[in-house]
Amino acid sequence: MTPPVDHQSVEQLRSQVQQLQGELNHVAEELRWPPSRLSWTEHAIYGAALGACGAAVALLANVLLAPLAGTHPLELIRAYLTFPLGSEALALTEAAPHVVVGHGGRDGPATAEAARQAGASELEAAGD
Repeated sequence: MTPPVDHQSVEQLRSQVQQLQGELNHVAEELRWPPSRLSWTEHAIYGAALGACGAAVALLANVLLAPLAGTHPLELIRAYLTFPLGSEALALTEAAPHVVVGHGGRDGPATAEAARQAGASELEAAGD
């Protein structure tokens, strides 16, 4: 013999199960990865981070592989220095250390020694 079934308690338990399933679905929706939508700031941050990583890898590859091509490893950096220094950046060699980037540009001195000499000549001219 089967025990008597209380239909009211069974229905109550079914409604509790449905309520719990609804709560679980809501939590699962919040925890879903990857998110269905990214904001524009997240796209910008991720893009900038990936771009910086890609640029670092490209520069490292250029520095490591430039000697195979017979060029100086930092030739690319010298080319990038043409933006702030102009064509004088291409004339920079290992014999001209201590480049003063904020001092000079196209018309001024390109090395620290040239800047010192220019400053000394200005002082002599002011003293006369």
